[in-house]
Amino acid sequence: MDTTLYKVVFEGQTHPDQHTEQVKQNFTDLFQAEPPQIERLFSGQPIIVRKNLRQQEARQYEEAITQAGAVCRILIQKPTYTATVLDTLHEIPPWETELPVAPTTIEAFSSKGRLGRAHFIAYTSLCFLLAAVLSSTAWILATGSTAVIPQGAAIITTISACLLAVLASIPLQIRRLHDIGHSGWLSLISLTPLTNIPFFCYIALLPGNRGANPYGNTTESPSTVISLLAIVLPLVFVIASVLTLVANFSDVQTWLQHAFGQPAPPLR
Repeated sequence: MDTTLYKVVFEGQTHPDQHTEQVKQNFTDLFQAEPPQIERLFSGQPIIVRKNLRQQEARQYEEAITQAGAVCRILIQKPTYTATVLDTLHEIPPWETELPVAPTTIEAFSSKGRLGRAHFIAYTSLCFLLAAVLSSTAWILATGSTAVIPQGAAIITTISACLLAVLASIPLQIRRLHDIGHSGWLSLISLTPLTNIPFFCYIALLPGNRGANPYGNTTESPSTVISLLAIVLPLVFVIASVLTLVANFSDVQTWLQHAFGQPAPPLR
């Protein structure tokens, strides 16, 4: 049985899109505290809001504080503390050293919390790789010696697969943006032509914030499998895309000619 105790620490940080006065009012309602205590909470000093909590209880306090518009930390409590729940607010002595609670577990397609680089690259590459495989299969069925489906169906399948891949990647983009301290609304950039590829490169390569930020605690370190997938899957996706383009280049030429009114350059 896990006997580890935790405490919730607040340092006056609020979410970027929240007004401090409103958050203070939310805290007044949440903790039923007097104005002087609320002002102490927002002094910028680390304050123990609650301690001697089990991990689940600490997470409940963290969720309540997050909903109130603020950011807190969960710290492992030293075993020397007594098991009494204190209703008053206590400052953390500057000499006290503690370990942060274990990072939050990765949930692949949730839009809440944060997502590290390796997980983002692996999951996003998997989405687009599946789209490439589906598109390739459709074109093979449409352009083989015995066409099984019309080329129009292959075009619709390709567009649909790409659209689904983009939509599936949006929650991943939101969490990756959270990990580097940005609002998830910036994920809309990925829907804009020309800027989406540099945007993907930016959020995929930029390291995340160390420790907690306004969007939650840092995530767990990637496993060896995820790290390998983050390297292999992008390469497989690029190779699959190139092979698909080469295999269907004559159809692409015809499409470009109809779209732009001139023949496409020959494949070298």
